[in-house]
Amino acid sequence: MIVSLSSTILSDYLERYTVASALEKHLEAMLDEKALEFRLDMSRYVHAHTQAVKIFTSRMNLIDYINNQDWSAPKGDVEVKYYKKLPSWFPSRAVLRTFANPRYAFILDTEGRVREVYNSWINDPPESLLFPTKRLLQLSYNVSYLTSLDDIPSLVTSDKIINSDGKQIGAMVLSSPVDEEFIISALGYKTKKFIVSLVSDKPEVIIASTDTEVIKKGTYMNDYRDDFIILKQEFFEYGSSDMQFKFVSFLPKSDMNEIISPVIRKDRIQHILQSVLFITLFSLLLFYIIRRIVLMTGRIEQFSRDALGGKTTTISGGDELFNLEKRFQLLTVEVISTNKELKEKADELIKSQSQLVQSEKLSAMGEMAGGLAHELNSPLAGLLPMIEKYRDAEQEGTQAYKELTLMLTACKYMAQIVRDFGAFSRESKGEFDALNLNDVIEETLSFSAGRFKYKSIKLIKEYADDLPDIKGAKTELQQVIINILGNAFDAISNEGEITIKTFSAENKKRVIMEFIDNGVGIEQKKLDKIFDPFYTTKRPGKGTGLGLSLSYAIIDRHKGKMLVRSEVGKGTRFSISLPSSSL
Repeated sequence: MIVSLSSTILSDYLERYTVASALEKHLEAMLDEKALEFRLDMSRYVHAHTQAVKIFTSRMNLIDYINNQDWSAPKGDVEVKYYKKLPSWFPSRAVLRTFANPRYAFILDTEGRVREVYNSWINDPPESLLFPTKRLLQLSYNVSYLTSLDDIPSLVTSDKIINSDGKQIGAMVLSSPVDEEFIISALGYKTKKFIVSLVSDKPEVIIASTDTEVIKKGTYMNDYRDDFIILKQEFFEYGSSDMQFKFVSFLPKSDMNEIISPVIRKDRIQHILQSVLFITLFSLLLFYIIRRIVLMTGRIEQFSRDALGGKTTTISGGDELFNLEKRFQLLTVEVISTNKELKEKADELIKSQSQLVQSEKLSAMGEMAGGLAHELNSPLAGLLPMIEKYRDAEQEGTQAYKELTLMLTACKYMAQIVRDFGAFSRESKGEFDALNLNDVIEETLSFSAGRFKYKSIKLIKEYADDLPDIKGAKTELQQVIINILGNAFDAISNEGEITIKTFSAENKKRVIMEFIDNGVGIEQKKLDKIFDPFYTTKRPGKGTGLGLSLSYAIIDRHKGKMLVRSEVGKGTRFSISLPSSSL
C-alpha cells in the first residue's frame, strides 16, 4: 500500500498533463455546444429577414404610399429618393427590433427599377442593388439569399407588393452586408470570451468577426491555431446561396488555462485521497473474491459428483482461478453428455407417446366402426336384393332401369363404405386395382353431384387428358372425394364455385387431384388439427369430425400425401398426391 501511494504521488505530476488534456477536450465539447447555439442564433436572424420582408410588404401604409406615387415615367434613368431617417413607409424601430434590422431597404416599381432607398448605414448601398438584375430578384424572392455584392458578402431578400385587388404594384428588397455588426446583431450581444467569425471555405480566410482587432478581416484561419481553440466549424448555408462560408468560434487558449488550472489543483488532492481509498477497497475486494472462488470451486465439484454422477478429479497446480476454470470445463463436458442422453430419452418418450395416442384413437374408431357396421349392414343386406329385383323387372334402357341401377350402385357403395370404415384403425388387406383418377371422380360425381343443386354452386372440372393410371381401392378413393366435396359444399353459404383439377407431376410419376372452393376458409391455428379424429370446424350437429381423418388414413394407405392450404374469407385448397401405377 505504501509503495502504491508513493508511486501515485510521483506519477501525479505526469498525470497532470493527462488531466489537463482530458479537461480541455471536455471543455471543447461544452464549447462546441455554445458554438452551435451561436449558429442557431445566426440562422434565426437570417430567416427573420425573410419573415420581415413578407410583413413589411403587406402593411397598408406602404401600399397606400405607393398608390399615391406617380411612377409612370418612361424606361430609362429615374430619380431615386434616398432616406437617412426612417421613411413613412418603413416600420418603426420597435418593429424592426422584433424581426431584423436591415441596413438597406429598397422600393422598386413594377418595372424592377429602384425608386426609393432607406440607408441606415454610413456607406452607400452597392451599385448592384441600385440596379438589381432579374436573376438577383428571382433568387432572393421570398427567401434569404447570400451572395457577393460588389465583393462584399451580403444577405438579400425580396418580396412583391400586392394591393387589395391582388395586383402587383411594386417590390421591396432588404439587404445587409454580412460583417461584424451583422454577426453581433444576429447573436444579440457581443461575446466576451468567444470571437465569432465567418470564414470562406477555400481558402479559409476571415470574412468578418465580432472582434476585428483580434481576428482581423482578410487573414487566414490557420494563423490563429496556436493561440486559439477553434470550435465547431459549421457551414453557413441558409436559404439560397451562391457562396459557402464556415461559421467558426475562437476561444483564446489563455482563457482555457485559467479555467483548467484550478480544476487540476483540486483534482490532484482528490486523486491522492481516491488512490488511498481505492487500494484499501481493492485489497478487501480481492480477498472476498478469492474466498468466493474457492467456495464456488467446491460447490461445482460437489454438484458434478452428486447431481451428474461425476468422479472426483484432483486438479494440481495453478491458482484459484485456474482451478475454477478447470472445474468448470469438466462440469461443461459432463452437462453436455448428460443433456445429450436426456434429449435422446425425451425423443424416445415423445415418439412412444405419439404412438400411444394414435393407438388410442384407432382403438376408439375400431369400436365405433364395429357398432356402425352392425347397425347398417342388416338394412343394407335386405335393401340390395330388393332394388336388384325391381331393376331386373324393368326393361333395360328405360329411365326406371337406369335410376334403379344408380340406386343399386349407391347402396353397394354404402355397403362397401361400412365394410371399409374400420380401415382407419387397422391395416387394410384389400387389393388395389389400376384406376384412372378422372373416371373415379366422374363416377363419384354421378351419384353425389345432385347435392350441389340445393345451392347455386358452380362445379368446374379441369381434367388432364393424358393422366397416368394409379393403383388403389376405388371405393376408398371415392369416400375421400365425397368427404372433401362435402366439406367444400358446407363451406359455401349460397353461391360459389368448386374446382376439381387433375394433372401429373415429376415426369408422370405422381398423379395430383385438387379440390378448390371459395368458401369461408379455415383459420391458420386450426389447420394443424383438421386431420385429428372427431375434430371439426363446423357448428355442433353439422359434422362428426371423422371425414378428414378417415380420408387422411386412406391416402396414407395408398402411399400418397394430402395437403391443405386455406385463407379465411377466400377459400380452401386440398391437394392429394398419389403414385402412378408405373412406380
